[in-house]
Amino acid sequence: MTSNPYFFRDQNIINHSNKLLIETVGTDDLPINVFDIPEYLDINFEFTSEKFKSAKELGLTEIINDKFYIYLNANVFGNSIEEAKKDTTQWRRCRFTLAHELGHCFLPNHIDVNIQKNFQEDSVNSLKNSYLKQKEVEADGFASELLIPSKTVNKSFLDDSKNLFKNAKILSETYDVSLQVAIMQLISLSTANICVCVFSSPYNGKIISYKPADSFRYYGNGARIEVKTEVPQNSIAKKLLNGDLRQEGIPNTLDIYYWFPEFRGSDEAKLTECSVHFNHYILTYLEITDTSIYGY
Repeated sequence: MTSNPYFFRDQNIINHSNKLLIETVGTDDLPINVFDIPEYLDINFEFTSEKFKSAKELGLTEIINDKFYIYLNANVFGNSIEEAKKDTTQWRRCRFTLAHELGHCFLPNHIDVNIQKNFQEDSVNSLKNSYLKQKEVEADGFASELLIPSKTVNKSFLDDSKNLFKNAKILSETYDVSLQVAIMQLISLSTANICVCVFSSPYNGKIISYKPADSFRYYGNGARIEVKTEVPQNSIAKKLLNGDLRQEGIPNTLDIYYWFPEFRGSDEAKLTECSVHFNHYILTYLEITDTSIYGY
């Protein structure tokens, strides 16, 4: 099963993804031809509607007599690669779904018949199970690294917060992935910036999820995001929610306490926010700049 790609980087998962690429299609030709990989591994895959209960289920992996079978939901993607390609958004979603399912096939701690049965029996609700949720998160991380191998990313794109969305669009086209996946990978690869990406609902004005760079998680100092809470009143994201689009996509320096009311860091710390409409979300990039001795 595939969930949204909000994942933490795991070096072990990255290594397995790189190993799979080395053993199959390589990284010389971009975008990665993920649909050629199953043949290298003797994995059967097909588009079908019979294995799925709803359109929320995008992909599924079965192990039958020690052989892997990957199914992609035909009700979502169509009945073939050619049909999936007719819509760019769905095609990129399809590519990520297959890469995710390959993670379940290739990651050592995922190759377990009982785990796969649990996904099949309770695919939508599996995310409520912390153990299965972790497996889904790992497969998402695997998929992102498989489709956007970190060693192939233009180094000038990294830690370039001013051009985050511009660079993400370039990655999206180069690697044939969604803008969302491209943004997540850039943030995951960030090493210098204390940054986090926040997804908010335009329907209820609340934070749905977020993806922090490792530097943000380690920074602490009361800088934290709470899901299911209201988007801060004085933020650019809130202005977008209220229909004021004048500052959309423009980095702005804000009072750090707008987003982090419990901030305990240096008085020298500054906060930059850049918010845009993205699919069915408000996507917000937050970056803390703290050059004091108390900063990260």
